[in-house]
Amino acid sequence: MMEALIVGLTAGLATIGISEALMRYWSGRPLNAVWTIALMGITLRSIWVLGALVVVLANRLLEPIPFVVSLLLGYFVGQLFEGVRYQRFVESKTC
Repeated sequence: MMEALIVGLTAGLATIGISEALMRYWSGRPLNAVWTIALMGITLRSIWVLGALVVVLANRLLEPIPFVVSLLLGYFVGQLFEGVRYQRFVESKTC
């Protein structure tokens, strides 16, 4: 059970890395549409989380309930953290 919790939390928090990579990619480029980076971030993070969910549950690699709970917890914490980061990033590009 502990392994499922750790792997789920790690996979959920990995979404922060995805967002950071996107912001690093966009940092040297002009941001024509503010929503472009946000939409790309949401899409890539959602694909990551759903992919992790499908792989683990379809292959029965870990206990499902602890994995899903910790994956969602990590994902939501990442969403909150990255919401603040995206806001600051976009403000720095538009001001």
